[in-house]
Amino acid sequence: MDFKQRIAELNLPENSYVVVGSGILGALGIRESSDIDLVVTEEAYDKVEKLGWQHGKWGEKVVLQDGVFDVGKDWYGEHTEDLLKRAQIIDGVPYLSLNEVYEWKRRRGQDKDLRDLKLIDNYRPGNPDTVYGAIIHPGEHLRKDSLFRASLKAVIFNERQQILVVKERGRDWWDIPGGGLEHGETIKEALARELNEEVSLSGDFEFEPLLVEDPRYLNTHNLYQMRITFIVRPSSMIFKSGIDGDEVQFVDADQYRESDLWTERQIFKYSQLAKLKHY
Repeated sequence: MDFKQRIAELNLPENSYVVVGSGILGALGIRESSDIDLVVTEEAYDKVEKLGWQHGKWGEKVVLQDGVFDVGKDWYGEHTEDLLKRAQIIDGVPYLSLNEVYEWKRRRGQDKDLRDLKLIDNYRPGNPDTVYGAIIHPGEHLRKDSLFRASLKAVIFNERQQILVVKERGRDWWDIPGGGLEHGETIKEALARELNEEVSLSGDFEFEPLLVEDPRYLNTHNLYQMRITFIVRPSSMIFKSGIDGDEVQFVDADQYRESDLWTERQIFKYSQLAKLKHY
């Protein structure tokens, strides 16, 4: 279905509507879509109502219906003005974003939703317009911001030049400690929090940047993450498993040189880089 053409036939005012529901699946070619669900402004709703369309229902809400169209005034309590602020623009048409549709279908959980979730999972890995953090601004001149998760990691050596590693809770591989930078935190605050949560670090520490890596797509979270690794020199070298850590130990990084896991091979890489820089 040509969504743009069918909506243009309604001659609605600019910025007066958003395509909601499963419409974006058809627009992106994920599957065929046989109807168009619109949330429109009061002005646009009045204009459509004057066309003599019949009244129907979205759950308990009254909508206007005509063939392929269902036209309502809100989407789960949100109106057009709010939906437009985060709409995903495709061929000039604003849609409820694929990420929001995914979450809506996941929560609703009907059989058809579960089928759509599988189709979306197959479609979106790494797609730069559908990952979390892709902000597409509506308007005549489209502009996109790309946001990334920042993962801050710590290289900590003991006196034998062994590196500190942690097996986080629920995982079966080793990594150097650290995690995501949260809104409102400084880098040092985030490192302190993550190191306390994973390896029970207490006391002050010095740190300096070691490596900034290219962003990598994380399929399990549908986002791009950038790793920033630091050499950390704690005032206290007493470590034990924290609330987010199952096992903690100092090891010779050489044992991970040929690991089958990318995360464990990185332990060897970070160790070598840090030693070249300072030791």
